[in-house]
Amino acid sequence: MDKKSIRKRMAELRAQGVSKKDIFEELKGGAYSDGRLAYLLASKADISLVRANKWKIRVMITVAVIQMMLAFLVGWQVGEPVSTGYALLGGLVACAIPALTAYGFINHNVAAYNLFIVVSLFQYWIQVRDVMQGYNAAWVGVAFATVMLTFVVYLRIRLFPEIRAICPAKDASGQYAFA
Repeated sequence: MDKKSIRKRMAELRAQGVSKKDIFEELKGGAYSDGRLAYLLASKADISLVRANKWKIRVMITVAVIQMMLAFLVGWQVGEPVSTGYALLGGLVACAIPALTAYGFINHNVAAYNLFIVVSLFQYWIQVRDVMQGYNAAWVGVAFATVMLTFVVYLRIRLFPEIRAICPAKDASGQYAFA
């Protein structure tokens, strides 16, 4: 099977309610490697998990949209001294990552959660450095970043139980494990 037909068959089987393990067993050995096929299966959130965590997902979408608006304003301020065109360009470039995460949260994409975690970790050490340099106001940012990072990791684990750090989970025998 080619990649397009594998994805189509995967969607059909998921719509029929077939377990991820059975889908993996049926489709392995095709155009995708076993690892890539396992990732494709594990990176799709089950509808029941999405329904159970609906308000948490809405919180994350709201946070991403707020971050997108703030990033646009910061980018605008950076480009404003040069010209209005640079202000607009700066705003659009600055809000690209929050826009991608918001889109990913809406579509229940594990890559959006990973992106949010990586960007948050990068910003987190900068905030901790500011606290260590004596900026007392940075404690607010560290506290908020800690809460948000913990919440996103918790939500990612709840929505995508078959994904460990960035790869699909394996059991003790080395086989891919699906919940």
